[in-house]
Amino acid sequence: MPARRHFLLLTTGCLLTGFAAGCGITGPCGLEVRDATASTSENTSLGADYAQILVRQSRGAPDRLSWVAQNTTVAPGDTVPYRLEQHVVAARLRDGAADGVVLLELPLPGLQGLDGVGGILEIESGSLSDQLLQAVRAGHTVLELDTDIPGQEHLSRPLGSVFFQDWHRQTCD
Repeated sequence: MPARRHFLLLTTGCLLTGFAAGCGITGPCGLEVRDATASTSENTSLGADYAQILVRQSRGAPDRLSWVAQNTTVAPGDTVPYRLEQHVVAARLRDGAADGVVLLELPLPGLQGLDGVGGILEIESGSLSDQLLQAVRAGHTVLELDTDIPGQEHLSRPLGSVFFQDWHRQTCD
């Protein structure tokens, strides 16, 4: 009997608070979105050159681009790694299939604790958003970083591992 009572209390509590918090019930809700993610395919362990771009288009909300370049890099002949967040002076996204045309200059907010740089930008729905999504989806994007690291003033990260998800409703938890 105590086990059954415990189960009923747990179930009732879940039902009462669960509708506000989700309580494990999932289903499509919210905005309709589509997104494309491209990343480097190198090892992501410490010291690797890892980068990722995500373009998300939303019906009913601003489109967004998020990006990150993480981990540390070691200059030739050096043994102490440089933290990217302290040494990147400029970043841009290029279309590698269109003669390296610059798609977007990226701002440089730091990412705490990730030894990297990155950020989230709201982009106006329309041709720029569509162009970014198509370039990322096609696997043509290249993230370029200008640094003050001796011997590595220009770092290029081809973003060839792609994941695309067409229009869908976000799942709520």
